[in-house]
Amino acid sequence: MLFKPKYVYKYRALNSDTDLDHCEDVILNQRLFMPTTALLNDPMESGSAYISLAVMGATIYQRMRVPSPPVEEALEQFRILSLTEKYDSPQMWANYAGNYSGVCFAFSTHGAFKNVEPIIYTDKQFIVYEYEMENQEIEPYLHDSLLFKKKDWSNEYEWRIIEKSEDCFLNFKKEDFAGVIIGSNVTTNDARMNHFIETCKRMDVHVWKALPTYSSICVTPLEFSPKLDGSTIEEQIENAYQVSKDKPCFI
Repeated sequence: MLFKPKYVYKYRALNSDTDLDHCEDVILNQRLFMPTTALLNDPMESGSAYISLAVMGATIYQRMRVPSPPVEEALEQFRILSLTEKYDSPQMWANYAGNYSGVCFAFSTHGAFKNVEPIIYTDKQFIVYEYEMENQEIEPYLHDSLLFKKKDWSNEYEWRIIEKSEDCFLNFKKEDFAGVIIGSNVTTNDARMNHFIETCKRMDVHVWKALPTYSSICVTPLEFSPKLDGSTIEEQIENAYQVSKDKPCFI
């Protein structure tokens, strides 16, 4: 992909001790879990690009709009990492980061994340028959089928890394990791979040805070608190960054 965002993001909830373990695993082991299609949250995953193989019952499977067993089995060999190009999406903070009480990880697309590909949102369905496949190779078509989703999902601005691998993690290096944004609904007595923030600091990971306003979601220094002094919120945030010397590279 020649044109891609400089940074991509992964939202995570922090509602349980299991969530905390998963988020700390990202920090401590520098890796992200890549699920199979069966573990994704869209039951119509890959349905926009239907692959029809010459197998017994092919017509029935096609009419039912469900993959044939060979296609389903082949799809399960792929691992998918779902990311987004937006760190300031109200829907993503609400749906994937525990209603602003979770976190958003930021990654550069110049290293381990360089192979991100954009999702194409469409309500059309494409059908590819086995006899149409170049050299009868199914894998490129399976890969591409995972890049289509219904328009209902378009507000997620999703990008994906798709790999056929037995390894369930994408490993990255420290230089790939831009930092973490903490949700605005986190309180000072949130034990899980405080533990997570201490882990980030111990591992020298940049941590910022999301601040929703009427017009946008701003990213501020962790200790930032707005003041009613007549200045705009943008001016206050910029002044805070001049003091902290830790302005995010992605804003």
